[in-house]
Amino acid sequence: MFGFPTGVGALLVRKEALRGLTRPAFSGGTVEVVDAATPGLFLLRDGHAGFEDGTLNYLDIPAVKLGLQYLLRITMTSIHQRVMALTEWLLTELTGLRHRTGRSVVLLYGPANGISRGGTVALNLLTPCGKFVDHSKIQQACDRAKISLRYWLQSSEGASGKKKPHQYNQTR
Repeated sequence: MFGFPTGVGALLVRKEALRGLTRPAFSGGTVEVVDAATPGLFLLRDGHAGFEDGTLNYLDIPAVKLGLQYLLRITMTSIHQRVMALTEWLLTELTGLRHRTGRSVVLLYGPANGISRGGTVALNLLTPCGKFVDHSKIQQACDRAKISLRYWLQSSEGASGKKKPHQYNQTR
């Protein structure tokens, strides 16, 4: 949440709610045991330790105090308003992108405006023929242009373009 480049953050959760949370995978520091002979078999640490990813970035710890002071000064309402304004702008720009063929470059999921949505925008990029662009091609283009990109792949057939967009809700 605070710091550069990856930041320092926290997940605040009630103990009774923590018992109901599960992780589908693990990363550095969260795992107690891994069985290499059985793919997918791992034992996470108990409690909050099972949700701690990697080594804490100690150099960013001073940013937490400054970040919290800044948040108190600007208020959550102003942050929300700014995020929603940026989201509206992004949605407008994305929906306006067209290939020379006239087809849309972007397939958006969720509302096409800022009403009834948050600041997260789920999308796929499309070829001029309307097919999904493979995420690895997007990453390669960003790497060449020295653009840092973070993305998330949904663990479903829909994320790889094997399902049509209207089928996404049926798979949940």
